[in-house]
Amino acid sequence: SMLGACNGGAPMSLICDPADHGDRSNEFQVRPNMLGLRLLVPSVGGEFTRTAVDGGGNMSAYTVVKNDGRTLVTTVINANDAAKVGGNPVTVSTPSGFSVSSASQVFGESNDVKSATQVVPANPLPDSVPFSGDGAGASGGASSPGGASSSAASNGGVGDDGKLRIDLAGSSVTVFVMSKG
Repeated sequence: SMLGACNGGAPMSLICDPADHGDRSNEFQVRPNMLGLRLLVPSVGGEFTRTAVDGGGNMSAYTVVKNDGRTLVTTVINANDAAKVGGNPVTVSTPSGFSVSSASQVFGESNDVKSATQVVPANPLPDSVPFSGDGAGASGGASSPGGASSSAASNGGVGDDGKLRIDLAGSSVTVFVMSKG
């Protein structure tokens, strides 16, 4: 990595100088690679466990177990291009006794965006979140140990069955931190 110009500098640098190539400024700009690394922080120190994701096309997920099994961190990568799909309805199945304590996300308007990536910092989920269900297009499910499924629920959020139903933006990475008790 190097501290060069955003346009024309090293493409994988975590930060860059927004000045033109060959010039310098007193400002720095964070690149998407740095934002992606920020999302890894909740997973540090955990051990990978079985996770499944299906449907939705170009989606993947992984889960780590931390704190003697009291914390699960599930990361869902929605590589479907937001410019083409907008988002995908996803159902996250959580094991009995766990609840989602926070969620964070990095997303862009498309898979090609480099300097317009946006961050939703870790926050508790609101009681109601958008969920378009199975009928609106491709859907996917991600699960921590405990199973996965898609559901045609009309409202998003955590249902009585303990499953989180939420629309995840395309061109995004979303991290759910789940705590036991």
